[in-house]
Amino acid sequence: MKKFMVIVFAMLLFGAAVASVPACQKGSFDKINGPTNIELGQTFTYSVRVKGSFQRKGWSVTGGELLKDRSDGNIYYGTVTWQKMDPNDPMKVKVSGIDGCGKDRSERLYVTLGESRAPGNGLGARQECGSFGKIEGPETVVFGTVYTYSSIVSGSFEQGGWSATGGDVIKDWWNGNRYYAQVRWTTNNPKDPSKLKIWGDDVCGKKHINQKLYIREADGGRGPGGGFGSGPAQSTSGVTLYSGINYQGFSQTFTRDVYNLGDTKMGHDRALSIRVAPGCEAILYRKSKYLGQWDVFTQDAPNLNNTRVGKFASSLKVTCH
Repeated sequence: MKKFMVIVFAMLLFGAAVASVPACQKGSFDKINGPTNIELGQTFTYSVRVKGSFQRKGWSVTGGELLKDRSDGNIYYGTVTWQKMDPNDPMKVKVSGIDGCGKDRSERLYVTLGESRAPGNGLGARQECGSFGKIEGPETVVFGTVYTYSSIVSGSFEQGGWSATGGDVIKDWWNGNRYYAQVRWTTNNPKDPSKLKIWGDDVCGKKHINQKLYIREADGGRGPGGGFGSGPAQSTSGVTLYSGINYQGFSQTFTRDVYNLGDTKMGHDRALSIRVAPGCEAILYRKSKYLGQWDVFTQDAPNLNNTRVGKFASSLKVTCH
């Protein structure tokens, strides 16, 4: 009987130990976005949405050269120059990685040679019926502030562009098959709500294909951060980092610690000025995980180059009372 009880007790301990081991985090890739009809010598940027957790990931190219890769949030980009075609080894771009559970994950996108429309010479890079992806960008804004939006374009268009109700489109540009616009929001008319629209007439004869994104003003006239701001307003909560000195450029507001700014829209080694709300304190570190040279901020600093952190902020601690 004692031997039986010992065995049962050991099994219970083993079960508790197994239960205490945290489950691994799976990872996956969405479909790769980017031009598939290309010319040798051209350079394009491809992107893929990353889900879950990865121990490591990377791009590989058949028939071309990977120039650079970067991550922006959960979007992973790879810039490729296409160089040669081998009939025995089709041209393709591939993203692969080992997820948090140790599993191999990958996605491929095959490309072909042919007449290609380069970014900036019209909407789309392929001669087929067109469509627009959902517009991505801030919906809650501060009037007078500039924000950046984008949409993935599929197929080919004869004409089109961006239009803004209650704002001005300052400029637009391409990166691969992603079409961008910078917009300064100015007014909000209840009878004609502020909105951003991407539109186009495609090569299949469909007129005014479009996607819309409706805009609302932030409470108190201050947005959540993450736009290209004029930046003169004092932070009302948390800490706001700016990509330019004197509170100019891209901005993002933080109300909690960030152990790696590289995982945020602001990114690491990018902040050049900081605003600190009354009652708050910020500590900036030169390295992620709160390592390296650091400096404490209890008030605004218009130029981080004049501090111990300089332009190398990589992690942040925020305390507000």
